Amino acid sequence: MVDIDHFKAINDRHGHPVGDRVLCALVTMLREHVRRGDLIARWGGEEFAVVLPSATLRAAFAKAKAVVATLARREWSVDGAAQLRFTMSVGATAWRDGDDAAAVLLRVDRALYQAKDGGRNRASKLA
Repeated sequence: MVDIDHFKAINDRHGHPVGDRVLCALVTMLREHVRRGDLIARWGGEEFAVVLPSATLRAAFAKAKAVVATLARREWSVDGAAQLRFTMSVGATAWRDGDDAAAVLLRVDRALYQAKDGGRNRASKLA
């Protein structure tokens, strides 16, 4: 689960059209870092679910940390002159025997909030 850090502040400072471009920029960047069969889906306002079928938690977490670091280094063009940087927090987990969708969502949400509570701009995992 991916959440853009301080997204409301981006909208408040730059306006909703820029916020929309930030959402699109994030998806573009995520697509560059996932496999063809992986799924990126908007989950809420500025949250996205990224599903990596057949990936282990170790591999998914390594990917999450790499993508967080890549995004933190990027600058995005807001308009002709202004540049914008933004970060994201990521929660990672893996499907376990006996899980249902609700259990996985609860666990990944807890992992996401660990990342946010830990200072944002980071990934956290729960096995």
